[in-house]
Amino acid sequence: MKVYRGIQGWLTYYDNFRSLGYSHERAKDMVLKIARSIIKDEIKSLSEVQRIIIRALSLVESSGWKDLKKLK
Repeated sequence: MKVYRGIQGWLTYYDNFRSLGYSHERAKDMVLKIARSIIKDEIKSLSEVQRIIIRALSLVESSGWKDLKKLK
């Protein structure tokens, strides 16, 4: 499934919800809700500087390791 890009953990969640009888869209929404919750918890554990860096990277369309190394 393209949404999860082959990541087994998310596919496992999705498959579990489907096996419980949820529709494709509902199962997908439930997995996205879990993912958002995990991301929010992870972001809360970061320092202020780390959060600023993540925010800045989210605003850039594309960057490579070469670009990130220049930030040192």
